[in-house]
Amino acid sequence: MAVSSDCGLFSWRPKFLEIFNKPWVFLTLFSISSFGMAVPIGMNQIILPLLQSLFNLSTQQMGWILVSNDLSGIFFSLVIGQVCSSQKTRWLAVGIIVTFLSGIIQSIPHFFAELPPIIRNENITASKDKIVVDQMCSYNTTHYDSIDASTDVKFYAVSNNKLYWVLILGGIVQGIGHTPPGIAGMTYLDEIYSEKKIGLAIGTVLVVTCVGFPMALVIGAAFLKIYATLSTPDGLQLSDPEWVGAWWLGYIVPGLIVLVTGIPILLFPQQPSYAIKVLKKKSKAGATNEAEKELEMKRSLKVLILDFIPSLKRLLINKSLMFFILGDAMLFLFFASTPYEPKLVSIYYRMDPVRVGYIVGMSRVVATIVGLAAGSFLTSSQRFTGELGRRCIKVVSIASFVTIPLGFISLYYCKQDTIAGLTAPYPSFKPKFENKMNLSLECNSNCNCETSFYTPVCDRNTTTTYFSPCMIGCTRQLEAVNEQVKRRYGNCECLGKDVTVDEGSCNPVGTPQCERKFWIYVVVTGVGAAGLFLIIPAVNIVYLRITNEIDRSAAQGLKQFVTRFMGTLPGPLLFGALIDNYCILWRNTDNSRGSCLVYDTYSLQLVYTFGQFGVHLAASVCFFCSLYFYPTTKSYSRVQTTNSEPAM
Repeated sequence: MAVSSDCGLFSWRPKFLEIFNKPWVFLTLFSISSFGMAVPIGMNQIILPLLQSLFNLSTQQMGWILVSNDLSGIFFSLVIGQVCSSQKTRWLAVGIIVTFLSGIIQSIPHFFAELPPIIRNENITASKDKIVVDQMCSYNTTHYDSIDASTDVKFYAVSNNKLYWVLILGGIVQGIGHTPPGIAGMTYLDEIYSEKKIGLAIGTVLVVTCVGFPMALVIGAAFLKIYATLSTPDGLQLSDPEWVGAWWLGYIVPGLIVLVTGIPILLFPQQPSYAIKVLKKKSKAGATNEAEKELEMKRSLKVLILDFIPSLKRLLINKSLMFFILGDAMLFLFFASTPYEPKLVSIYYRMDPVRVGYIVGMSRVVATIVGLAAGSFLTSSQRFTGELGRRCIKVVSIASFVTIPLGFISLYYCKQDTIAGLTAPYPSFKPKFENKMNLSLECNSNCNCETSFYTPVCDRNTTTTYFSPCMIGCTRQLEAVNEQVKRRYGNCECLGKDVTVDEGSCNPVGTPQCERKFWIYVVVTGVGAAGLFLIIPAVNIVYLRITNEIDRSAAQGLKQFVTRFMGTLPGPLLFGALIDNYCILWRNTDNSRGSCLVYDTYSLQLVYTFGQFGVHLAASVCFFCSLYFYPTTKSYSRVQTTNSEPAM
């Protein structure tokens, strides 16, 4: 059956649709849909810390949410890469629509989740101070007749934890939806854009897509400033601990954007007339083969399935391709740690996580635009020939290597707050259990102290921070001293009757020294991010030039399989487990371990930084190996084996 070059679906191909049958229209729709797909993934960086608290999740459980889309993507990537070669726009549109459905599923937990109790009502005279008072030494007495705040926290945390599996399901469906666009989209662009414009076309999609990741931090921060129910309860403020932002909008709104673009893409022809003209020009330049392209477009689904093993074999014996995919997988493993960046940076520099997410997000927007614009210029400034692949691999290898040292800036961090019993011994008391860090003292053993809340207090005389008023046996809350010290506690059994402590850490959030170090981190990592984004256009062009025309979709599928299996799937789990390993105090509910309250910052940043260094170095080595094995001949057809005919 002849391949139609007109817009439409099946036999319905009205003439008026031809005014939209233009390369730039497809490029615009594909770019917008790619942006919509990127936003929920990028937004995880700022939404997941909230979900961790709301659903009482460990960092490793958060990692499973991050990799859930890769669980399904791994299984579908190889298959779709093989069967979509002759029906690219159809598979692309289906993937976009499935992505919209995944956003609906991921937002479902909001409508069933228990929100944290808002401790404000007329029956509690000091309602805003209830949690703090509950953190004072009680000696088995009850401060209020109302339900205990810690009981409410345990109830909603345990109840919400069951909805964790709905988030996993949404991620799995998302992985199915994201697979076809990543494979079919780029190869379709390669078919409809000329040799002089393909670099800019790919660069445009990548700029819009990659801008979506950091912009998601900005958009997510805006959503989190809206209360979860879209109606703010009376008296509740953004700074209150009971505040829960409208995180679910981060899945619904981008899903609607994606859906709007998916339907028009479904109507694009498989081989428009301008694609045929482009094919002839590229064939003359030695960048492709008309006979192979004609064979690809005419292959039936049965032929495509039968050719799966021969096609996979042709790809696996291509040493340059396999080393390049391995290097790409290592970069994906490196980038898999970025969802934890706002959380880690807020720990390293004692900054507000939402503010960190906003600033880091904006810096990444600038780095993305600068890096991808520079990368698109480099790739489009060279003539579109068989040697373009070699030049692109050189750019990737050098840029990935020179950006490695910039990662060590995270070692320039703020000294961790000294918390008695956790990061340092109690200054003048013996712990209840000697020879180990422990919050328990003889003087607080009967206080029934809660560890579900971290409410630090500072002894200004010794500049020592304590976990809570309860942990040092305080039984009195004194009047506010000034606007800087809103609460002061006295009658502290462990410190002496005359000693008072003030609310907050001795090293508060946002000190000038930490602020300065934070901005140095933002600038240096921004330069490093720009260097890595510079290589992304070149990476995509390499995959389109390192294989035969007939195997390009399959190569994209193999790339997705390997990068997900070795990069994005294990990455969040490994880095999440690494972060959890350096937690020194967990929030416990009903004898189960929840989220982490305090980390060993020194050990965490040291191991985390060198872990990223090792992964980044491995990626650079693989890219240089790919360059070494890249064929020296100028003949494009010799990049692959001579067996280019599909199995029939």
